[in-house]
Amino acid sequence: VQGGSTITQQYVKNVLLTGAVTFERKAEEIGLALQLEETLTKTEIFERYANTIFLGESAYGIGAAAKRYFGKSVSELTLGESALIAGMIAAPTDLNPYDHLDAARQRSEVVLDTMIELGWIDVSAAIRAAGEPVTLAPRGAADRMRFPYFTDEVRRSLLENPALGDTPEDRWRLVTGGGLRIFTTLRPDVQAAAEPAIASVVSPDGPSA
Repeated sequence: VQGGSTITQQYVKNVLLTGAVTFERKAEEIGLALQLEETLTKTEIFERYANTIFLGESAYGIGAAAKRYFGKSVSELTLGESALIAGMIAAPTDLNPYDHLDAARQRSEVVLDTMIELGWIDVSAAIRAAGEPVTLAPRGAADRMRFPYFTDEVRRSLLENPALGDTPEDRWRLVTGGGLRIFTTLRPDVQAAAEPAIASVVSPDGPSA
């Protein structure tokens, strides 16, 4: 029932296939994984995998998890914060730092120990990272979008787009977990300038605004 999967197989299943527990799906998964490994390096495959996996709190991918748990981009994470998120991959619910901070920290120490063994960091860096205080973003803060109406309209448009899947479920799976990069017409700097400009002339709640 459980079976075994390589990272490549898990990535293929998350992005291209369903989670159906059947021999047919498993065979298709293996075939696609073998093809993928002929065209991408292990590092490239893992990057794509890490950008699509579920990491709790409705966050899919490392970038979303960084925003969700720490309110930062990946490039701004400290070593300790990075290790905590990396440790969650194995069990995102049981290692959710909002609910199980001690377990999450213990797991992050395993990540740091492994990094020492691989020669990626030295012992002193690991000790400093393990001693960092964990300062989580307020729960749900990542859901407070800067441009909610625009974002909701983009999401609605994507979920109705047949190019992203034959069914609403297929489209939802791709939009939330497919590692898509969505480019829109919104320019935050222009929008930020437009709002006070409009408010200085008409009521921002009025239909003209």
